[in-house]
Amino acid sequence: MAEVRFLRTRAGARIAYTVDGAGPALVCVPPWTTRLQAQQELSGHRTFVAELARHHTVVQYDRWGTGLSSRDRDDMSVDADVATLADLLDQLHLRRCALFGASQGGGPRRST
Repeated sequence: MAEVRFLRTRAGARIAYTVDGAGPALVCVPPWTTRLQAQQELSGHRTFVAELARHHTVVQYDRWGTGLSSRDRDDMSVDADVATLADLLDQLHLRRCALFGASQGGGPRRST
């Protein structure tokens, strides 16, 4: 199981995250609620991440307000979620990555 690490966002939230594997970065955008520790205990999830980690650096994180991350959250906007993601990418010095999102983590595209 991956070690759970923490970062402090510019908004002051403490965000839990894990990093597995090596290779091009693949960041898993969390759904509505997450709990890294519980996910790591699910054999299907462990197998899924292990397969991805064979060829990628897989980054998972608890959404702000859930799991091991800070609970105190007033701003539930997409912008707040994007800011958290940007802070995580900065913490890990990732200039490029692929994003994987299931459920709310894979929200609809905005048309311009």
